[in-house]
This record gives sequence, C-alpha cells and structure tokens, in this order.
Amino acid sequence: MVTKIIAAKNEIPVTNILMAATHTHSATRGQTDKYRSILINGIADAVHQAISNLEPAKIGWGSVNESSEVFNRRWFVKDSTLLHNPFGGVDQVRMNPPRGHAALQKPAGPIDPEISILSIKARDDTQLAILANYSLHYVGGVPRGEISADYFGLFSEAITNELSVTSAHPAMVSILSNGTSGDINNINFRQRSSRRWAPYEKMQQVADLIARRVLETHQNLKHKDWVPIQSLQQEITLRARKPDATLRSYLAEVVELPDDSVRHHRYEKIYAERVAKLDAGPDAISVPLHCLQIGELAILGIPFETFAEIGLQLKQDSPFGHTFTIELANDSRGYLPTPEQHSLGGYETWMGTNRVEKQASVKITKTLLKMLESLKN
Repeated sequence: MVTKIIAAKNEIPVTNILMAATHTHSATRGQTDKYRSILINGIADAVHQAISNLEPAKIGWGSVNESSEVFNRRWFVKDSTLLHNPFGGVDQVRMNPPRGHAALQKPAGPIDPEISILSIKARDDTQLAILANYSLHYVGGVPRGEISADYFGLFSEAITNELSVTSAHPAMVSILSNGTSGDINNINFRQRSSRRWAPYEKMQQVADLIARRVLETHQNLKHKDWVPIQSLQQEITLRARKPDATLRSYLAEVVELPDDSVRHHRYEKIYAERVAKLDAGPDAISVPLHCLQIGELAILGIPFETFAEIGLQLKQDSPFGHTFTIELANDSRGYLPTPEQHSLGGYETWMGTNRVEKQASVKITKTLLKMLESLKN
C-alpha cells in the first residue's frame, strides 16, 4: 500500500521504489491496527520530504571487510539430542547451539564480511546521505519492554554525528540495511560466554565498529557527478510448501496432546499451527525481486531473510563491478535457505519458518542474474 501512496503523491513508478525492513526483536508488529497507519503514512511522508529536498549531488560507492562481528549460526553437532525438530525428526544441523559445547563440529555455511557503502554529497562536498549494508541479522541485548532499532539505529546516529554539518543543505540521512544474513548472527559459538553484557553494550560496540570502518573507507571514495541509473522489478511465482499425508497425520496427533506435554520438541504445537495455515493457504505466491543500477553498482532486493551464501553467489556472478543485496525488501516472506541447506534441516528450513518451495533460492538467483544482465546490456 505505501508504495502506491508514494507513487501517487510523487509521480514515481512503483517499480522504481525499493524499501526494506531491518531486523529487531525489540519492536511491535507493523501489521497491528494501532501501528500500521502510522508506519505507512510516516514512510510516505519521509519520501515526500526527501523529494522536496532534492538538489544536484555527487555519488560514490565502495566497500570494506569486517569479519569480527559475523558468525554463521547453523552448526553441525555430534549430539543428536540437540537436533530434534518439531516434526518428529532429527536434523543434521542446529541453529544457535549451546556456546562452547563439546558436541560442536563446524558451521554449516559461510559468512559475508563485506560492508558495502553508498555515499551522496552535495556539489560543495557537504555529506547528504550514506547507505551501508552489512550481513548481520541483529545484535540484541534490549531490556524487556523497551523498543530499539538495534545496531542499525546506533550506526546511523554514529555516522550522522560524525559527518553531519550545519549548513543550507537538508539534514544528513544515514542508513544501514540488512544484507543477506538469514543464517548469520553476532555470537561466536566456539567460545563460552566470558562476560555478561550490559543492556545495549554489545549493540553499541558493533555499531561503533561498523561506523568506524565505514568512515575510514568513506574518506577514499571517488564521487561522480553523473552515472546511469536504472530500476527493474519483477514478480516471480513460487510454490508454497505443503505437508504430505504423513506429516499431516503426525501434527494432527500433536495438536491433540495436552498443552503442557512435549512429544519430541518444545515448539511442535507452534509448528503444527503454522503448517496448518500453510496447508490451508494458497498453493503459490508471487514475490517481488528488485534490481537497481547506479553506474557500476548494483543493489538487489529480496523479500526473504536470505542465507549469506546466496548473497555471495550473486556478488560473484553479477556483471557489475560492485553488487550487494538488501534482504526483507519490498515484502517479508520468511527464510530463504538453499536446497543444500534444506537437506541439512534446522530452524530456518522448517516448514512454517520457511514457507516456499525448496528450489526457491535457485529460481530467485537465476531470475536476479538475468535481470542484472538486462540492465547491463
């Protein structure tokens, strides 16, 4: 709905609008009746204000690696009791295993340490905006009852405090977007926790480090006063995941259990409900994919919590000099593992956490690369 409002008020084609969420576990739901209209109108008003502040500018981009804050959270473990799933089975990998546990073997996937940076300056070199992208889910450490934008918000404050100046130009805008981080968090599972972090302390540490690396790299970016810009959006249809007869029967038995009983996994009743909703829902869904070209920079938008290896493949195979992906873009459709990760199981692959066919990442990657080629040509 908000994209239609923006398009109507500002004469911007819907296909030119890429918007995305960041990840926090310390906020209310945007779909609630109380909050939804505030969110929609607030986003539309912010875009309208940005358009009102348009002025000639220069643009530059680059990146820097920072691997110290990203860890794959899916692990192979030797203890089968750590691998039970809500469907009566045993997985091969465990999300968020106990830290420093003797059963830990190795992570089930890679990380993406790259911080991508897009910088916009006025002609007199006043900083107007910075967009960064980092493949880290969220950090957390927020007291119960408090609302936080997590390290994304603290990063924005740090960048703005450093680069914003009082001038005739509009106030600077700093943004940090979620990269492909569906299987990435900030916990080093090889080590037992050596200390207890105060509320917001670890979050602030991560935000300050990422901001510092961005500022160091930003100093050397070359800004251009003209680049070609193109935007391309395409809908792709994916099959919805559905239970087979065996799983339907198993979960029907789970539903009948007393509320305080656990048959195989503590979340089995929750997933019985989620699978029932999928089963009763449509057989297929349409999801938007987005490609934005800015000179030799390509920005991709995927409406899932996307595994890091998918983003790495898109970077590797992109025809553009620099590419990064923003997840949770233009929609939110659950987790997006690869088929290989599906075969290993684990939370992100469970039916109800993942809601689309197991080949979805292959189809999405193939479609996005074709879209990039069309922009390149």
